[in-house]
Amino acid sequence: MVGGHESTANSVVWCLHMLAIHPSVQTRLRAAIREVITEDSFTYESVNSIDYLDLSLIHISEPTRPRLIS
Repeated sequence: MVGGHESTANSVVWCLHMLAIHPSVQTRLRAAIREVITEDSFTYESVNSIDYLDLSLIHISEPTRPRLIS
């Protein structure tokens, strides 16, 4: 049995849903990815260098993070 597969799948589905309902973000993210990623340059470093990807994933996950109520 593999642990954590449901939470990972839910996260991916949530990200795809948020991109689907925000087409301007999807378009900008696609452009940022295509600037950096080519067939010859698909490496960890190239993916890691896409700042807009990081910002998008952080922003998309914001509503789902648990928060302390003070």
